[in-house]
Amino acid sequence: MEIDIIIDTLTDCLVCVETGEECDTEYRLVSRTITKQDANELKLQGWKFDWSVPHQNGYEVYELLLENDDEV
Repeated sequence: MEIDIIIDTLTDCLVCVETGEECDTEYRLVSRTITKQDANELKLQGWKFDWSVPHQNGYEVYELLLENDDEV
């Protein structure tokens, strides 16, 4: 499998592109199974990863969020 990304910097957390400010984050376990339909919707949002594959193979999936914000 090939990964098509460029890492230009390493940070301790997420960085706001507009301000350069580091944002505090939190994570949580995804408790529901991610379906192929969910994965297709995520691809339409710009994700380049099939999020249904880890669940199909028995792996736990975690969401990364801004602290005190429910948007993944």
